[in-house]
Order: sequence, then structure tokens, then C-alpha cells
Amino acid sequence: LSTDSLTGNPADFSIETWFYSENIVNDGKDKPIISRHSSDGATDDAAEFNLYIRNDGHLIFFMGSGNANDRRAIELDGGITSPEEWIQAAVTYEHNTGASEDTVRLYVNGQLASEGTVSFTGNSSRQGVANAPIQIGRYHTTLVDSSNAVILDANSNPVQETHLFEGHIDEVRIWNDARSLNEINEN
Repeated sequence: LSTDSLTGNPADFSIETWFYSENIVNDGKDKPIISRHSSDGATDDAAEFNLYIRNDGHLIFFMGSGNANDRRAIELDGGITSPEEWIQAAVTYEHNTGASEDTVRLYVNGQLASEGTVSFTGNSSRQGVANAPIQIGRYHTTLVDSSNAVILDANSNPVQETHLFEGHIDEVRIWNDARSLNEINEN
């Protein structure tokens, strides 16, 4: 898979992985499994995504722009996850050429858990995050306040925050097509 598959205007892609969460603590921090976002991660128009366990134990897939003024995003909820259990998660993004909206699906343990549509057409948020690495088990971002202004420390440096996954992540696969349920279950 070339890095262009998740950059530029998103074409079809799939993300698959297995994860084992050692605990789900409601500590106010999300537990990222796989993410990609710009170094800013908060205020630009670049498309970003994050597959993570929310601080309440729900498996979530988010994809959207970081621009709060023109927010185009989708958030899918895969339901409550169980700690100390291997779970298979897969996300598919299907760009519907000629249609106004693209389809995103979240699968958990070989079953469709959630799906929705999102429109990035005509919006700069589809421009992607060409220079951003895919992060496994980590999400690093710049903090912003309620007006979307970057928060600075006493030395006028942007305040950074890192969220880490607590557990194991295995068999990460990224495909340049929207895999079918049968293809996901065959892996």
C-alpha cells in the first residue's frame, strides 16, 4: 500500500487489526488503536482518522477535518468493548464516485457494528494528511481551547497531549480498497 492511499482525496481503503485491552479505565483519556492526523491535529482542514476505545469503553472510528468552523466528520460507534479479550476491528471507507456521500463501515469480530455516510466533496478536509505518519497505539495532538485557538504554555509553545493504548495490537493491515465482509472474515 502506498502512502498515497490515505492521503490526497481519500479513495477506497480498509483498516483491519486485532487488539487486546488490558483495562478500560474511565480516566478521561481515549485509548488509540490506529490513527492518522496532521501535526496540528486540531485546527487545520486536513482529513484525519482515529480508531480508538473511548474513555467509556466504546470502540469508536472518527474521520473528519480538524476545522471547527467547517466540520465535516463521521463518528461510528462499535459498542462496548471487553477488557482482557482479543477483538477484531475493521473499518472500510468507500468513495462513491459521482455520489454526494461516501460510505464508512465499522466491523467488530466479523460483524457490521455501525455504518454511515459522510460528504467531503468540495471541502478541503478531503485533502488528507500527506506528511503525517500512521500511529499505532498512540495519538499525539496539539490542544486547543473552546474558540479553537492553540493553547500555549508559559514559554509560548503549543501544549501537546499524547494518548496511549494500554494492551496489545496485532495483525494491523491497511488496504487500498474497501474490503467486503467476506474478505475481512477470510483474514
